[in-house]
Amino acid sequence: MKTKTILSLALISTLISGALAADYSKASNEELIKLSGKVAPKDYPDYRMEIHKRMQEMKVKDARVFRDRLRESHQNAYGNMTHKEYLEHHNALCEEVQRRL
Repeated sequence: MKTKTILSLALISTLISGALAADYSKASNEELIKLSGKVAPKDYPDYRMEIHKRMQEMKVKDARVFRDRLRESHQNAYGNMTHKEYLEHHNALCEEVQRRL
């Protein structure tokens, strides 16, 4: 009985977290670039998956330009953080990715 309850609660929580996940598929490339470095840790895995999907569909030259613009926006966002803030944010991102995998 307890096992069924635990499994059903786990399934419900997984479904709810999937329903509440951010949807970046409707965002333009420019919007994704502006979000680089500013995405909340809970939304980061969805953001990275969307970036990956889009880069797979691009030509190599376009993907390079897109990646470079993402990197530049990312560096600008993190350039304003202290080292301690950066480490906390980075660790939160890593924990969320590991939790999702």
